[in-house]
Amino acid sequence: MLSESSVRQGARVTILYLLIFVATIIYQAIAKTKAIQQGHASELKNKDTKFNRYASNDSVLIGADRAVGNFLEWTPVFLSLFWLALYFGGERTVIVGHAYSVCRVLYLIIVSQGGITRYGPRQTIFFATIPMYGILLYFLTLIVPAIF
Repeated sequence: MLSESSVRQGARVTILYLLIFVATIIYQAIAKTKAIQQGHASELKNKDTKFNRYASNDSVLIGADRAVGNFLEWTPVFLSLFWLALYFGGERTVIVGHAYSVCRVLYLIIVSQGGITRYGPRQTIFFATIPMYGILLYFLTLIVPAIF
C-alpha cells in the first residue's frame, strides 16, 4: 500500500503534468489564432481562397497541433506507468516522474522553435522524446518484476 506521503508526491507530479498540458493547449490556441488571422488576411487579398486550418501550411500551427496530439497519445501511458511504478518502486519514482515532466516542457520548447514542421520532426525533438521513452522503460523495469 502506498503511504500518504507517496500519494501526495505522486499527486504533485500528476498536477504538474496536467499544468504542462494546459500550457500546451494555450500554445496551440495562440498558434491557431495567429494562423487564422494570417489566413483571413490572405482571404482579403485573394477572394478565391478560404482559410482551412487543417489544410494549412503554417508550420507553427502544425507543430502546435502535433505537440497536443503527442501529449494526448502518451498521457495514458505515462500516468498509468507512473502510478504503478510508484506503487511497486517507491518514492524514487517521483524524481523520475518530475524528469518526465521536464522533458514534456522541453518538447514544447523544441516544437515552438521549429522542432516539428509540415515535413515531420527535426532531429532536435529527439532530445525530449528519447529521454521520455527511457523513463517509460525504467517504469516498466520496476513494474514487470513485481507482478510476474
